[in-house]
Amino acid sequence: MVTSVPRELVLLFVSAHCVAVNDPMRFVIAGLGWWGRSWTDVLKIHPKAQIVATVDPSAEAQNWSQDNLAVAHFPDLDAAFDEIDADAVLVTTPPRLHAPALIKAVEHGKHALVEKPLATSPEDMTRIFNVVQKSDVKVMVGQGYRFMDSATILRQTLQSGKIGELKAIRIIFRQYVPDILEQVHPLFQLQHSILMDMANHHFDLIRFVTAQEFSKVTAFEYQTPGNAFRYPSSAVCLMTLQNGVSALWDGDWSCQRPRTSWEGDWEFVGSKARMLWRGEEDKKIRNRFHPEIIIEHPGEAPEKIPFVESVMDRRVPVLDHFIESVSHGRQPEPSVSDNQKVLRAVFGCIESCTAGHEVLLILQTASSVSSVRDVFPA
Repeated sequence: MVTSVPRELVLLFVSAHCVAVNDPMRFVIAGLGWWGRSWTDVLKIHPKAQIVATVDPSAEAQNWSQDNLAVAHFPDLDAAFDEIDADAVLVTTPPRLHAPALIKAVEHGKHALVEKPLATSPEDMTRIFNVVQKSDVKVMVGQGYRFMDSATILRQTLQSGKIGELKAIRIIFRQYVPDILEQVHPLFQLQHSILMDMANHHFDLIRFVTAQEFSKVTAFEYQTPGNAFRYPSSAVCLMTLQNGVSALWDGDWSCQRPRTSWEGDWEFVGSKARMLWRGEEDKKIRNRFHPEIIIEHPGEAPEKIPFVESVMDRRVPVLDHFIESVSHGRQPEPSVSDNQKVLRAVFGCIESCTAGHEVLLILQTASSVSSVRDVFPA
């Protein structure tokens, strides 16, 4: 008699496919919406990437794949891996489907690069964490802003003490999403969209440039005139880092004017000086911004740090890092365990918006899960 083995135990023996250093990495793209199709252009020109299949249940996506990629297409990952082999899965499904697609990829022993947000609920985050922990596959979350030259310069400048002791961070973000997405896109139906999908990037950047984690958050969402989303698309978040530094984030992505770059306008307030990171709008190309970093000492002329941002499409260094890391057996960053620290803050802000109170993000030891404070594994 054959005894069934619990899935939890089966996952303990999942092994990842080894990728030869000099071979192109074979990708299956899971999700062929607007963003997934845009990602195909990045993969097609990368010398170490090869698209071997696409996955999407819609007939329209199948037709697009056949017309534009001429690779095998499948309705789901199970069907795909019944017929083809691959090294990795790129997850570009709508956010609510990230968890099931990523978990399925890991169950098949495939490395995975997943678009943010990694998960849309604390429960999905925990499911993903538990599955990945039981496998030796490499999973990376596509947080591309940390790969910008600007982010490295900001981090190094803070570490150097050039502006003194960091006291506070202020971030303003203004964009108009209907300019780039049609109204039928799932993002317009996503509750807490600006926190889940945009603040996610900026929160990761705060962690990256300060090397600090969040300890508590207070947040609220509000309606704005002309909001194109089903739910409020504007939010204000006040976060405290573990070293006591406050970070204020003010975002609105249904705002036609004035606009910031997608990175936002940042101000680092130090004991000696302020450091500003902003995008100078291109005079010819609409909605394109060129990052600049300026140091302002009291009574002195502003000092512009000389550099030219080399990263135009943030997905390119993300893909570079993923392929190189996996090919050499290293964990690409941010990992699932690293990105859950961003999601703690995101879900904490959502809880604060809903419940109307401050949310502590310090992990609790209580056995019951009652809020974002104790839902995550240590």
